[in-house]
Amino acid sequence: MEASDDRTLASAIVIPAPPPVAEFVTAFRREHPGQELYALPPHITVMWPFISPGTLDDGPDETLLRQTADRLRQICRSISPFTVTLDRYGTFPGGVLYLAPHDPAPIIALHGHILAQFPEYPPYGGEYGELVPHMTLGIFAPEDVAAIAGRLTLEPLAFLVDRLCFMYGDQRFSQPWKTAAVIPLGAGR
Repeated sequence: MEASDDRTLASAIVIPAPPPVAEFVTAFRREHPGQELYALPPHITVMWPFISPGTLDDGPDETLLRQTADRLRQICRSISPFTVTLDRYGTFPGGVLYLAPHDPAPIIALHGHILAQFPEYPPYGGEYGELVPHMTLGIFAPEDVAAIAGRLTLEPLAFLVDRLCFMYGDQRFSQPWKTAAVIPLGAGR
């Protein structure tokens, strides 16, 4: 993995939430003070951290972004679109509350397929072990997150995953990230 400092840009590969799911997450965040501001729109992370495309001072390396997007397009041509159903809440240590997929296997397989071509970028920099597919709703006081999750109900949210977003931005997540490329899944796209 590349060394970085606070001025280095970071990147990620994510499954973007389609409008109805994004609206659900955004509404949840509005209803819970302190959860309104996120650098990335609602998503499921596939790869993070990923390449470092430049610095805040010099801006992104457009050639590197383009070459990486082209490589991702080639990799993803062999991956068929699939459906994800978010049907339960989960928590991580540190107070993270998230939506969990009923069947994480297609996301884990997608991650594994990309990781095989970019082995220098283990999930979460190797800090947490294996990828746990999820869509973050918010970060709460650790002592409060279980009680919050216990009060919530959820109608399953199903959607087709037919594209990924290759995004980059300030690694401190202090400003909105930008989409470098939308990467379709499947050969016919």
